[in-house]
This record gives sequence, structure tokens and C-alpha cells, in this order.
Amino acid sequence: MSYLEKNPWFVYSKAEDGIFCLPCVLFANKDNLGQLVVCKKFNYWTAKTSKFSKHISTNYHQLAVTQAEALKNSQFRPQLAVDNLLVNSSRLKEITKNRSIIKHCRYHSFVWYTKYSTSWV
Repeated sequence: MSYLEKNPWFVYSKAEDGIFCLPCVLFANKDNLGQLVVCKKFNYWTAKTSKFSKHISTNYHQLAVTQAEALKNSQFRPQLAVDNLLVNSSRLKEITKNRSIIKHCRYHSFVWYTKYSTSWV
């Protein structure tokens, strides 16, 4: 298995003859644009293991990977998209609230019925 298969976030550019970190290229903030494998190609092959290990341990890489996963999930598993999770969360709160209201109304209806009911016959 090649290094790129083991680390799918690194992509090789034939045109640039170098490796880039795809999540960091897509989601880097302005403070990280000058970093190696973000906007500068990496082609120092003998040092790849140490340089890549250092890169994947950075906070900005981990954040970029999280953002890339969220984007991927929103496309391929829409039920995990953030907006759907928020809708489902608020919908769940609404359902819980409505059930509580219905339960409260049933109880008071039962009390009223037993207190004021007359025989049907």
C-alpha cells in the first residue's frame, strides 16, 4: 500500500510534481496559507515521513480534516449534515414539548371527566 493510500488527505499533483494536503488547501485560514503542503507543494521525498507526521499533528490540519469530513458527509450522507442535525435536534425538542402538553391535557381531561361526568344511561 502506497503512502498516499494510507493517508488519503494527501494528493499528488502531476502538474506541480508535488504533494498537497487537500483538506488544508480547501479549508486553510489566512494564517496557514504559507505552510508546506497547504499552498506550497511538497516534493522532498526523503523527508516525507517526518514532515507529513508533523503536518498531520497540527491544529489547523485537524480542523481542516474535520471540516472536509463535514462537507463530505453533507454530500454523501445528508442525514449527518449539520443543518439536518440541527433541524432534527430542534424537531426533537418540539416533539418532546408537544408530548408533554398532550400528556398534561389528557390528565386534566380525565380529572374533569371523572369529576363532572354524568351517567350515559
